Amino acid sequence: MPLVLVVAVVTAACSGSASSQRTPSAPPIALATAALPSSRPSPSEVATVSQTAVQEQCPDPYVTPVASPTLAAGDALDVAATPAPAPPIRIAHAIEIPPLPSPTTARSPAPSPPARRADPTLEGRIRDRLGANASHYAVVIENLGDGRRVAIDSDRVFYAASLFKIEVMYEIFRQREVGILNFGEEYVASDYYSSFDLGPHLVAPCARVSVRDLLAAMMSVSDNVAAVMLQDRAGAGNVNDAMMALGLGQTRLKEDGSLPATAGDMARLVDAIARGEAVSRDASKEMADLMATEELDDRIPAELPDGTRVEHKTANWDNATHDAGIVHGKKGTYVMVLMSDRGSGGDDARVEADIARIAFDYFEQ
Repeated sequence: MPLVLVVAVVTAACSGSASSQRTPSAPPIALATAALPSSRPSPSEVATVSQTAVQEQCPDPYVTPVASPTLAAGDALDVAATPAPAPPIRIAHAIEIPPLPSPTTARSPAPSPPARRADPTLEGRIRDRLGANASHYAVVIENLGDGRRVAIDSDRVFYAASLFKIEVMYEIFRQREVGILNFGEEYVASDYYSSFDLGPHLVAPCARVSVRDLLAAMMSVSDNVAAVMLQDRAGAGNVNDAMMALGLGQTRLKEDGSLPATAGDMARLVDAIARGEAVSRDASKEMADLMATEELDDRIPAELPDGTRVEHKTANWDNATHDAGIVHGKKGTYVMVLMSDRGSGGDDARVEADIARIAFDYFEQ
């Protein structure tokens, strides 16, 4: 079922102290998916910014943090007795959610994947396309059906930019799975969070938005306000723990905003989603459906045949042009992670689109 994004926008003026109550002067405005901006998101996406002073128009309404339950590995939690949701937690405030159990895998035992094997023919074709600029790229492409794989500079560390949103999405689903988070929780986009907004301004200042709608905004148009709110709700430390448990060696969320990531790590994360092994089979399907709503389609999907289903996430910054996703062909399913250390304005998106088509045609022949 397609996701419907509904954002409740408070229409009253946002002013007053942190403890004041705000009542909208008119009913909240519901924005359906069809009403989303038709323009593509700005190529300037942000993962983190320094906490600079902003004019207090809609201060954070939370005064006393609500502690999340402490969970030890293997503990069972009664979902029906889910505690009151905790307020957004900011990395810089040194308030952390307690460690959570290790990620679960699919509920039904998954068949062993085929042994991975390098495909020198496909790698040669991709290197030919990269040409003299190969040093700027990392590429991991894998055929999940037969294990054929290309890995070019897969361990090289790049700035993740908005690829970190896949990590955050994973942890949000994991916390729902263990019962300490539900998608109906609502939070206010206070001044702190609104300061991260670089467009498309989907989560308006003072809007009261559910976790479900924040996920939709983050994954469809890469809304940064939504991403930071979800990151804080999940806890950056928990995101990092989950990534380590999945075997990601260098991809992390860091307080200094460096956000290291490798193509190999991102491929492992996307691979788990594609195989139904990210949190659970149902959760993996939901995550893939969210990734299918990505509106910026100038990379992996750009040159693929019409009707090809692609579940992916793009990322842009002045030193990043990335795309990571899952491609469903007629003959198989393919994980593709394409990363470049050059920003928008060049031909990196076109190169990555060409690589995706080269790999797709090769596997589909």
